[in-house]
Amino acid sequence: MKLKTNLPKQSIYLIEFADSYGDAEPGWFIYLSDGWSFDPLSKDDATFISVEAKHEAMSLCVYQIEA
Repeated sequence: MKLKTNLPKQSIYLIEFADSYGDAEPGWFIYLSDGWSFDPLSKDDATFISVEAKHEAMSLCVYQIEA
């Protein structure tokens, strides 16, 4: 399954799909490249988007930070 985002291509290190295991819900883990963060004041370089909320991937914001 593919996930569409509005993030700059250079900010994305990896988008990995995770199937449901046990009680965990299926979705995508988005990992950012060095120097990028989901939080402008700290290093937050990963997030999870569930299959049921994949539309949220289009509203993600990333910030360039010092690597």
